[in-house]
Amino acid sequence: MRQRPSEPTAALDDGDDGAASEPRGDLALLEELYAFMYEDAVLVGPGDSGSPRSTGRSSPLRARSPTRQTSPSKVCSAETLGPTTANVPSEPALSRELMNALLPPKSWRDERGKWQRMVRLTTATRTDVLRLQRVFDDLLDAQQARATAICPVREKLFLLAFEELIRETACECPERGLLLLRVRDELRLTVEAYQTLYHNSIAYGRQKAVQAEAGMVDLEHKRIALEEEQQRLVAQRHELTRRVLVRECLVEAEVAERQRKRELEQAHALQQLRDQQNELETFLRELTQDTTWK
Repeated sequence: MRQRPSEPTAALDDGDDGAASEPRGDLALLEELYAFMYEDAVLVGPGDSGSPRSTGRSSPLRARSPTRQTSPSKVCSAETLGPTTANVPSEPALSRELMNALLPPKSWRDERGKWQRMVRLTTATRTDVLRLQRVFDDLLDAQQARATAICPVREKLFLLAFEELIRETACECPERGLLLLRVRDELRLTVEAYQTLYHNSIAYGRQKAVQAEAGMVDLEHKRIALEEEQQRLVAQRHELTRRVLVRECLVEAEVAERQRKRELEQAHALQQLRDQQNELETFLRELTQDTTWK
């Protein structure tokens, strides 16, 4: 039994580090999904041990590929991995160089050497498309992709489906495939622009929050200073009010004392005038009596 080359899922997922820890069922579904788009893996370079260069026949993936030349009694069914080549033109309308320019091949390295997996140049049949839809739905369910909101898993799987659409279109018309590739790149740039805008808005919000927090500290210090100033002014007002009340009491007492002294002086002067009046009246009566007797 041949051994399958250690093809890391990270190489297939364009650098997805979390794919290596996926369950075996997810890896099998991913491999079946990639089989629609890519040919068998080929050993194109020696490994660390200096193993010689191998052809596609040494690749265990070629033994599983439905595109391998088989007898009519062994034609792959609808449940076989990878797309079938039934009812497909033998000569593709797209060259290998142009396809590699549109969709570069996947490359990775293991202990056996450097492996490379080219993009297929043949279109898929209706049965292949239906099987691809089933595998795609199974992958969405297996990886628990969210149906709404932002989901990296759904984004990755739909990107793979869009690349398969680009491949199918490019096989029939390279110009339309190039146009779809430009659409994909433009969508990717748009998403990256929105991500950059989102991260910049988060950084701006954090900066404003820090500034607001620093401003709140300054405002808190100013509030405390104003409260202390208010307390000082209130105490000063109370002190001035007390002084005014004391001054009013002193003035009232002084006025009352002056009034009392003035009344005493006036009463004494009035008494003196009354005494003088009585003396003058007595003198006048005595003088009148003396004159009458004479």
